Amino acid sequence: MLRNAYFCLQTNNQALRNFKELIKDLALKPPIFFPFVGLFHVLWLVWIIWDDRYVHFPGIEWLQVLWLFGYTAFWLVACDLRKWGAAGYFLMTLLDVGLNFAAKRNMVSELYVSNLFLADIIFSLLLLFYYREFFPSLRTLKK
Repeated sequence: MLRNAYFCLQTNNQALRNFKELIKDLALKPPIFFPFVGLFHVLWLVWIIWDDRYVHFPGIEWLQVLWLFGYTAFWLVACDLRKWGAAGYFLMTLLDVGLNFAAKRNMVSELYVSNLFLADIIFSLLLLFYYREFFPSLRTLKK
């Protein structure tokens, strides 16, 4: 029993050390604007959660938090220079664009789509230009 507790404590210390290395990598590995956009996403997510704190939890208004959590998670993974994070961010943006055009005539369309619609498009284009060597169809674009 004591041995299991020691192993669990050792694993938690390892996870904490890896978290510190992850934060360092997120700030130093990517180009300079990536961490700033990541910080923007995190701060906007905190603001949206704070803004919806009095709204009943399983309500439709919490879709904004879900959208922004997905964008933030994929952007932070892209900051760790993982191509699946960039692909996930781009696919979320495509889904957001599709929903935006599909729900355009709906009175409450702002509840179904991300409130950072244009910024997400710009950020996904930045990701595409940075990660173009990972996507074969974009290799024809020259630096």
